[in-house]
Amino acid sequence: MNLPKPRTWNGIPVPYDARLDELRSYLRLPGPRAWAACQALAHRPSRNAYGILLELTTSADWRYRRSAIEALSVHRLGGESRQVICACFQDPSPYVVRAACEAVAGMKLHEAHGSVFGLLSSKDARLRTAALRALEKIWEDSDFEAVLSAFRKDPATEARRQSAWTLANNASPENWQKLFEAWKDDPIPRHRVWACNLAEEFGDFRFRDPLLGLTEDKDGHVRKAARRALTKI
Repeated sequence: MNLPKPRTWNGIPVPYDARLDELRSYLRLPGPRAWAACQALAHRPSRNAYGILLELTTSADWRYRRSAIEALSVHRLGGESRQVICACFQDPSPYVVRAACEAVAGMKLHEAHGSVFGLLSSKDARLRTAALRALEKIWEDSDFEAVLSAFRKDPATEARRQSAWTLANNASPENWQKLFEAWKDDPIPRHRVWACNLAEEFGDFRFRDPLLGLTEDKDGHVRKAARRALTKI
């Protein structure tokens, strides 16, 4: 993967030009310089750099484990760490688990689906949100009802917002009508636009009446999307 290399990490320049032994020395003390060193290792495609990151996943300090997972997810050899990343869902630190969710999303690790899906029932709103973000990338059709329920009922605003994006990016001929019904009267204009877009892509003349109503929506983007959908159907 040719991913962009961040110039700084948490405000610290990433030491890409440092020797491997220098990077090891930066890791001795936890802190911004150590986390920047992890990013330098992430973009150094050698097996030695990869090995250092693997070592860090067993650190007693959750901060090293989190930084190592973040780095492994973009390392050229990161695909070899799939089992390590999947095992992180048992980590006692929610920060490490969230990093694992981000890694699963970036690497599209479908084998972690069960662990990710299980986080939807977490008491931690940030973990639920991270899981919803990962499910967007490793989606299974059976996820639909649970994610729709999160959109409707999750008490955390960010989790509801992410559930909407996850649903929008996994709309299909099988589920789009439920999304249309959920979004056509939603107070957020973006969701009403999405309802129109779904009708444009999948709908037919049966959806003429609700679309006609949306052509008089108070939001101009919604009106435009509704007119476009009506033209299409």
